[in-house]
Amino acid sequence: QLKSHPIDDGICDLIIEKPTIFMKLDAGVNMYHHFCDFVNLYISQHINNSFTKDVKIIMWDTSSYGYGDLFSDTWKAFTDYEVIHLKTFDSKRVCFRDAVFALLPRMRYGLFYNTPLISDCHGTGLFKAFSQHVLHRLHIIQEGPKDRKIRVTLLSRSTEYRRILNQFELIKALKTVPLF
Repeated sequence: QLKSHPIDDGICDLIIEKPTIFMKLDAGVNMYHHFCDFVNLYISQHINNSFTKDVKIIMWDTSSYGYGDLFSDTWKAFTDYEVIHLKTFDSKRVCFRDAVFALLPRMRYGLFYNTPLISDCHGTGLFKAFSQHVLHRLHIIQEGPKDRKIRVTLLSRSTEYRRILNQFELIKALKTVPLF
């Protein structure tokens, strides 16, 4: 507990009135890693029992580099506002009326990225609920599965050890099979 009440005492340079979620993010340039952030934000909403989009999200990052976010549209499933970088508040005393810290993307025994494998634990509704939540909030209509069709998602990699050397030939061959 603080000895004084900063907002009442007038020592804040800036007061954020809206509920705010602080997030330490993983990697916005990688779908797998960035969705760790979104899953943990979704779980944090459950813990906080609040699914309003009328919240500010502050990215807990003090780097001078920009955050490469290839999936920035996904934030619209969680907030009506642009994500704020913590460095925006450099040299300011900022007070928040209502703030929470989201679960960390790489926390020990955390969900998604570091989920421990537990035998006979499968079929959880959490990831399906997360998927449905994001699709609903972003107004994405999921078409499929289509009768007698198989959907294949190919992740294109550019690193030396993870790339598919014959990727274009593989795609071309898949297009010749009527099931795809």
